Amino acid sequence: MSLLFIHDDCEYFGEWWLPGSNKTVSAQLRCSPEQVDLNINDAFAPLKGSISISDTTKTCLAVHGVSSKGEALTLLNTQSLGVSLNFRSGGMRQPERIIFSWVVVGVHVAPDTLFSSLRFFIPGIEVWLSRSATAQGNETPSAGTAFMNTFVVQPLKTEVTPVSHIDTSLE
Repeated sequence: MSLLFIHDDCEYFGEWWLPGSNKTVSAQLRCSPEQVDLNINDAFAPLKGSISISDTTKTCLAVHGVSSKGEALTLLNTQSLGVSLNFRSGGMRQPERIIFSWVVVGVHVAPDTLFSSLRFFIPGIEVWLSRSATAQGNETPSAGTAFMNTFVVQPLKTEVTPVSHIDTSLE
């Protein structure tokens, strides 16, 4: 299994296809803290008919791929940012750029897959978990009195940790 960090850049080169289709296209998947996108060398579906700026945006629930290193990859909730037409000495190409909500590395999943668990790392979790929830107090006995040890459960203060790489906070 790959261990990917949300703030690290990574790239995958490979073959991609829509589930249920036998057409594959070569593409580069790029992940960075600023953006994640798939740059396809040739569109999944060729342009047909009239093309207008008012055409609806193409969306797809899943795109499957296999990297050049043999890793299965799935993109979920994809949206096309557009297709262009290029005519050069090698022929006609329709490169397409796709953005998406989720990348699953290591398996091909269906868009309606339910995950029973999710594993991720929270940097510094040991610091959060080591906060003291109790306060202890002792009273030294004076002449003729018993020693007293007191424990008080304190309410934990809400802590907010900013995560600048994904422009959010954990509370």
